[in-house]
Amino acid sequence: MEERVGVNTSIEVIIFIWIKEWLLFFLERVSFLGITAGEHRLWSHRSYKASWPLRVFLCIRNTVVFQNDIYVWCRDHRVHHKFTETDTDPHNIKRGFFFAHVGWLLCKKHPDVAEKGKTIFVEDLMAEPIVRFQRQLEYFNHFCTLLLNLP
Repeated sequence: MEERVGVNTSIEVIIFIWIKEWLLFFLERVSFLGITAGEHRLWSHRSYKASWPLRVFLCIRNTVVFQNDIYVWCRDHRVHHKFTETDTDPHNIKRGFFFAHVGWLLCKKHPDVAEKGKTIFVEDLMAEPIVRFQRQLEYFNHFCTLLLNLP
């Protein structure tokens, strides 16, 4: 009888793990919308206008992927477009494929990036209440996200 209880418990644990893995996979895919539809298209390029609930959703999804807050990401992206493939480009491809795709998030920025970043127009970002709110609570948001992802 005890073995049967152990088997049932094992099956339940396996089912729970699979549900958790699929849920995390789904949330990861949806979270990349925070970068693509949110930071890149909506806030960096102002390609479209979004409703308040959609902006909140995209902001939350952005927070989960740990690629800086919206303000910093968009400012750096605007610097990237203005100074493409120079030392001022935050993800300069001339520094290598890895750097251009991931390394720029892990390495200290080139001094020119910070200097020229101050000259980029970002007042529209600071006029956005959601961007200001996320910027103020950036580390708290990351802490909460980590807590939610612990096993």
